[in-house]
Amino acid sequence: MKLLHSLATDPMAVLAGCFIWVLVVAWVLSAIGWIVTGEIDALTGIVVLGLAIGLGMVTIAPPVPGLGVWIFLGAVVTTLMFPFVRKAMTRRAMMEIDLEQIQRLCEGLKTNPGNTGALWRLAQLTYHMGLQGQAFKIAETAVDQMPRKLFPAEHREFDQWKAAVRPSVIRPAHCIGCSIPLTAGTVWCPSCGRAHILDLARGRWFGPNTANKLIGVWALALIALVGLPLAGSLASVSVPLAVGSTVGLIAVGVVMFVHLLSGHGGTR
Repeated sequence: MKLLHSLATDPMAVLAGCFIWVLVVAWVLSAIGWIVTGEIDALTGIVVLGLAIGLGMVTIAPPVPGLGVWIFLGAVVTTLMFPFVRKAMTRRAMMEIDLEQIQRLCEGLKTNPGNTGALWRLAQLTYHMGLQGQAFKIAETAVDQMPRKLFPAEHREFDQWKAAVRPSVIRPAHCIGCSIPLTAGTVWCPSCGRAHILDLARGRWFGPNTANKLIGVWALALIALVGLPLAGSLASVSVPLAVGSTVGLIAVGVVMFVHLLSGHGGTR
């Protein structure tokens, strides 16, 4: 009877309370998958699981009439963002593969700096990462040692780069290790011995734990925008419960914030 009454008086709230669990299941399965694959760490995953299940419970029985519908709409918007987050994570994973190749090439060039094949491959990888000025100078060194008749494809590609690369992007960059300026195309810093081009390639893209940070920021926003107001609304039921819930959520938020700042968890 209570369900029939709710359907008659507020059908949108009943539908929101039902359909929210479809989204919650999707969130839970995604979070578990990310924990298993190492894309987010266990702490972030547990907080996400707790928030997802908590949102489902609150949507079914909102402390304020009509609030469940708004929570459901927020959950829908969040779910619609998942494909874009997933795409960013996939792209990041592909970049990590390229970074590993760059690291191996740099190590090989440290012992054999005249390896034209390694120089050319390094130039290709860095060019497609957006470091066009650096890539152009590396490729220039390589093609100077590659006869056009024997390497026509490489020369054609380099000629295309000549037309596309603006002179303004061919500029020095400071070494991350010792801060000295290094000319474009420098692979290893002669002063401190860091793999300069590898540092630049890493800095071009998000640092480690990208997925962890994205999900962590989402969790913090959810705690601040939904969790704390809901905890405060519990004062009409029980003041100690409201205070305890608020303090607990703030504690979780602080732990999450410190955890994200420390850069722990996730994968490179």
